[in-house]
Amino acid sequence: ARLIRLALTLSATAVAVIGLLITLLFLGLVFGWHVTIVCTHLDWSDAGEDTQHRGLVQLDEIVAWIGPDLGATQVVVGDLNDASDGRVGSALTDAGFTHLAGGASTAAIGGTAVSLDTVAVRGGGGTAYALGALPPPGSPYLLPDASVPSDHVPLVAEIT
Repeated sequence: ARLIRLALTLSATAVAVIGLLITLLFLGLVFGWHVTIVCTHLDWSDAGEDTQHRGLVQLDEIVAWIGPDLGATQVVVGDLNDASDGRVGSALTDAGFTHLAGGASTAAIGGTAVSLDTVAVRGGGGTAYALGALPPPGSPYLLPDASVPSDHVPLVAEIT
């Protein structure tokens, strides 16, 4: 199986992104492996029934830009500002993507652990997990702290 190890944090530098793109270009040219990776930070919207939910509108634009699932590996990574089973996360699932980290906590907002970030794949598989031992979503937790200088923890993924 073709495997690429991918470690991302939301604060990754441009150098890391360029290195990743060069690696993926190499894999595509040498092995014929085609992969599309979108890294995003969607707008937050109130959890109410707002039909103009900014994150949903942005996700629809991303899915349209990626195009249909034609067998190529397509990956969406980043901060959805929503849980994998929330409105935005569910829309990504409905588009055929699988959230590799499940509903694990990836951030702490307002003193509470939450699941906001994703590594989602369509046309492939893999696993993902958050670096750091965050409690389940809804549990009291404070970030940043001495070991994590952000309110989000990095996600590590293996895409196959």
